[in-house]
Amino acid sequence: MTHNPPRWLERFGELLIPPASREHVLGDVAESSDSNFQYLINLARVLPSVVWGAIRRRANLGGVIFNGLISGFILGFCQAYFDSAGFRGIGAWLRLAVPWGVWVIGCVLAAAYGPSDKPASWNSKLFYATIAVAIGVGAVVGLSVAGILVGLGVVIGVTLILTMPWVHQSSLQQPLTVENLPQQACTFQKAIWWRNARESAVALVLILVQARDAWSSEHWSEAAGNLLLIAGMSFVLYYLQFRAAPRRVPEGDIHVLQQFHRREVLRQRDILRAIPWWYLLPLIPGMLVDLAQRGETSAPAIVGLAGVLLLVWRLNVWAANWLDRQLRDIDALGETIR
Repeated sequence: MTHNPPRWLERFGELLIPPASREHVLGDVAESSDSNFQYLINLARVLPSVVWGAIRRRANLGGVIFNGLISGFILGFCQAYFDSAGFRGIGAWLRLAVPWGVWVIGCVLAAAYGPSDKPASWNSKLFYATIAVAIGVGAVVGLSVAGILVGLGVVIGVTLILTMPWVHQSSLQQPLTVENLPQQACTFQKAIWWRNARESAVALVLILVQARDAWSSEHWSEAAGNLLLIAGMSFVLYYLQFRAAPRRVPEGDIHVLQQFHRREVLRQRDILRAIPWWYLLPLIPGMLVDLAQRGETSAPAIVGLAGVLLLVWRLNVWAANWLDRQLRDIDALGETIR
């Protein structure tokens, strides 16, 4: 006989079971139970296998490994940057392993508990909770909170670049036709808007952090690196909002729309190719001065900084190459509508 658990117990089960398996699993648990206590026992028995099954279906192994490697590297670099005196030796890396483990495991669980109707989406509540817990445990084990905060921001930024709307929007993956050209043009402009919003949000957070450090400096010379970074990030903000900003899709015939979309894709491709000049170069002087003031002028520190800059550049080159393919499709469509 199927046991009918009280509503509070059902909600508890719904909270624990991933959405994709929730209805089926909870039904089986209720059928095999004859009391509330037995319901809890059966729920505890099936929970590990159900969660593991959801992880295998929704969390890509390559993505988990990449997330673990890139987040470990970036978190370590940011800790060394913000706490050069305290972050030394194997003990510091063992302490860093605590928030790093929270981050990696939390991301896996956020993927496993994502909406059942959206296989690629994560559970936003779990994701934000992961960020909060990672920062909290980092503070408890004596790590720099600013280092963890900025490090996670960079990790999230890299992840967003790799999953940016212009790469994974389904409409942009479809063959370009006269019928879907208006939709693709609008989707492309929305992708630009989201990219600029993300980059601007990160820049504003970093500006606030650098302004705090500059304000707390005892002498203006100690704040030179902070002020240079603020100036560099302010230039990046200006460029994003005024030179790389999205534009309104015009109304008109298909020829006007095709020419507009081509100009916009070409403009954004050239902006990505110029990343070293308007995005990286303005930040390098402040980074180098700040490293020098902290006494971090050793080869590992310089190589680490160069590695981060190289990664950002290569990701944008990859995106620019993708836009080149889009340009060829747009030109081919233009030939058919002449």
